[in-house]
Amino acid sequence: MKLSSKVAYSIIIPGLFTITAFFALGYQNASSGFYVVVGFLVAFLLLFGFYAGRSFSVSIKKIVTKADELANGTLGKKVQTIDVVELDDLAKSLDGIGKKLQEHEQEKEKGYYVVAAKVHTATKPLHESIDVLEEKVKNRTFEMDRAKSISEKLQVALFVKEAQVTVMKNSLDKIVQQKNTDNISKEV
Repeated sequence: MKLSSKVAYSIIIPGLFTITAFFALGYQNASSGFYVVVGFLVAFLLLFGFYAGRSFSVSIKKIVTKADELANGTLGKKVQTIDVVELDDLAKSLDGIGKKLQEHEQEKEKGYYVVAAKVHTATKPLHESIDVLEEKVKNRTFEMDRAKSISEKLQVALFVKEAQVTVMKNSLDKIVQQKNTDNISKEV
């Protein structure tokens, strides 16, 4: 059941009860004019009840919408003016809450940027030191690669020299053997 219907029924039912009570008290003396007046009174009561219920529920709906917007983070929107004084006060309170929340959000954002600037200022020398160390590591890596390349070339050259020495040693051994063989054959 809608809020407007609930409010309307809470006005209409007691009104009808009151009219019925007055009618019951004086129904014997009632004339046709009295019935017309009672009919108009019932019609007025019905219309007034539905009008009051609708205006009250519209006011409540505006406040509920504003509260939902505040809950979802929409802080800048205000509640439109409401007819019922207490509800208007409540709407103004919600507007004040929204304004305070918006100010707090702005202060929080400003504080974030202030802290970020302080952190950046404090860590700038560290970043510079890290950059210098990275450059040193890069240079050391380059020097190590160069030394490794030279070492590999020297190893290849060493293997070549060892091979040459082995070949020369073998040649020398052959010469020595042949000379020994020639000396032995000369002696014999």
